Parts: sequence; C-alpha cells; structure tokens
Amino acid sequence: KIMLHFIVTGGCGFIGGHLVRKLVEEFEVSITVVDDQRQGKYIVNHPDVTYVLKNVCDYWPTRHYDGIIHLANTPRIRMSLEEPKESIENNLMPTLQVMEWARALSTPVYFACSSSTKFSGEFNNPYTFGKRVCEGLLHLYGIHYGVKYYYMFFYNVYGPGEADYGEHSTVIRAFKKKFLAGEPLRIYGTGRKTRDFTHVDDVTSGIIKLLQEKKKPGV
Repeated sequence: KIMLHFIVTGGCGFIGGHLVRKLVEEFEVSITVVDDQRQGKYIVNHPDVTYVLKNVCDYWPTRHYDGIIHLANTPRIRMSLEEPKESIENNLMPTLQVMEWARALSTPVYFACSSSTKFSGEFNNPYTFGKRVCEGLLHLYGIHYGVKYYYMFFYNVYGPGEADYGEHSTVIRAFKKKFLAGEPLRIYGTGRKTRDFTHVDDVTSGIIKLLQEKKKPGV
C-alpha cells in the first residue's frame, strides 16, 4: 500500500485532534499537524504524526502532500465582535498561506467554512466576514492557479474535548458545564428555538469520507 500524507492545520484543536486520532488509528497515513496551540492542545502520540507547533503563517512544507485539511481559525461569533482584528487576521492570513502551499505543491485543500456564512450576511460579524473572504481566496486560487479545493460546512459541533470559551462557549458546552455544577440551564428567549447539532465523530467521519471519494463534491 502507498502511504498517504496530509497536513492538518489546527490539528491540536477540538475537531482537528479527533480527526488526526481517527486517521492514524484507522488508516495508513502520515500527518503533519501545524498548530500554534492558541485554541487547543490536543496531542496524539503516534509515530506517524509530526507536530509543528507554530503559526501556520510561519511554516512552509518541505515535501509533497496528498491534501491539506485546513481547520486553523479563530472561532465564535460573539468573541469576534469583541476582537475583530484578531478574528479576521487569524482566519484570513493562515488561509492565504495555505493557498500558497497548495499553489506551490499542487495539493488540494479541504477548507472548514462557517455555517454562519450560509445563514447570515457577511457583514453581520467579523468572523463571518473573515470566513467569506477566505472562501473567495479559495475560489481565486482555483481560477488562476488551478488549485483544487473543497468547502466543508460544520454545524454546531459538540462532543468530548470541546473547547471552553467561557461566556463564548457553544450552547452544548454551556449546558454541560451547568449540569455538572448542579445548576439550572440558562435559556435565552422563549426556549422554543431549534437548531441542528453534530457530534464530532460524525464530522470527522464525514471529512474522512470526503478524502476517500474519487468524485468529490465541491461543497
């Protein structure tokens, strides 16, 4: 068998950590994780996983890869409203660097988009704006440099190891924290609002299925 090689940016984070573990446990792959650990410190101790603990913008690959799975960004909409510059920069600049890797190495990119770009205006908050610009970057590099890219939209991902962002945590994380503390759950509005949630195992299984598909959907 030919061993496949992937870069996972943000591979120390919540989704990235689960994905790296599942990939090396279930397949013959080698993975280079590029992550400055500002959002997560998940480490998989495996001989086929190499960690480059630095900012994506400060790294350049030294070999060919079969794919770049780009998960590195600053999440959370409410947090982006308080720190707009950091949110936009940490979504836009790493994505630009990843597209330069892909252009130089002729490597496809699997990009974690934001579901908020589907359901809210791009100027509603800095996070959605940054993600929308990143989507445009992929499209630009696809048109002019022939880079293959695939958009992946994740919807309210939850599960073991979910990051605690305090007041900016996801509702599942906030509910779990209240429950474990024996406190009542905090409900906004009438409590009749509905929303989709996706377990992290389903998200990582979806990414792996996309990697395996010969005829891949663009989104």
